[in-house]
Parts: sequence; structure tokens; C-alpha cells
Amino acid sequence: MFVYVEHVKHWLLQNGISFAMTIVQVIVLFVAGKFLITWLVGLARKAMLKVCKGKPLIPNLAASALSKILWVLLLLIVAKSLGVDTTPLVAALGVTGFVVGFACQDSLANLAAGVMIAMNEPFVVGDSVTVAGVTGVIHEVSMMATVVRDESDNRVVIPNKAAWGGVITNRTEKNWVKRDVTSG
Repeated sequence: MFVYVEHVKHWLLQNGISFAMTIVQVIVLFVAGKFLITWLVGLARKAMLKVCKGKPLIPNLAASALSKILWVLLLLIVAKSLGVDTTPLVAALGVTGFVVGFACQDSLANLAAGVMIAMNEPFVVGDSVTVAGVTGVIHEVSMMATVVRDESDNRVVIPNKAAWGGVITNRTEKNWVKRDVTSG
């Protein structure tokens, strides 16, 4: 036991100051990175809210994704500054991303369609529509699915991939003018 204590003391005498400086550097890097991430995500959210005219669905989704990406980058930088070889970590993240993306391709397709619905707004809550062959009133629109109350007052959940990929008839659309195309 005494031998281990001597080894620790010897290591601390040789490397203690360098190790302490590395720890301080990592703490400063982590704290500064945390503040930078918070600032950048807030800035991006505000900018996207202006572009999306105050509709928070897309800005919140983008800000969340940006935050997660920046946190992964910060943790990789912190690990690298501690002397950890991050090459296997980056490779593992790439493989994991590929596997998760492949396994969740239907969910990702619904998410992408949800983004398109949020951006283009072919319908909003309260509109009377026919979506993916279902006629009723839009009850809820989320990033993954659209909920319609059909004519029998059933709650029908339509995956956004089906809603965006099919014909959408919106009978509530304002400023719609019916024209006879044969009269010119």
C-alpha cells in the first residue's frame, strides 16, 4: 500500500502543476462553451422566429438540433483537451447516426413532412379539410402527425408523410375565388 502512495506522490510532484492547469483549462473551456452555445442557440432561434413570422415550431426544432450538435462538438473538444483520442468517438458517432437514421427512416420522413407542413401551412388547426383520404376538421398539427376529427367525431391520426404526400383539399382556405376557366 505504501508503495502506491509513494508512486502517487512522485507522479504529483512531476505532473501535478501540469495536470492542475489542464483541469482548469478544461473547466474554463466547458463553461465558456456552455455560454457560447446558449448565446448561439438563442440568436439562431430569434433569427428564425423573424423569418418564420413568429411561428415557433420550426425555430424550436432547429434550435434544439443546433444545441445538441454544439454540445456534442463541445464535449469532443473537452475530451480532446484532456488527451482523449477522439477519432474512435467520432467514428462511433458516425456509425450510430447511420444506424439510427436507417432504423428511423419512417420517423424521419414524418419529421421532414412535418417541417414542410409547418413551413407551407396547407392547413391549420380548425380548417375543414380532406387529408390522405380523411375528411374532417384539423384538431392538431405536430412535427410527426396530423390529427383530424372526422365527420363521425373520430380522432384520426395521420402520419405527416401521408398527409404531405397526398392530395390536400382545404375547404376553409380564405380568399379562395371560384372561377369558370372556360369563360376566359
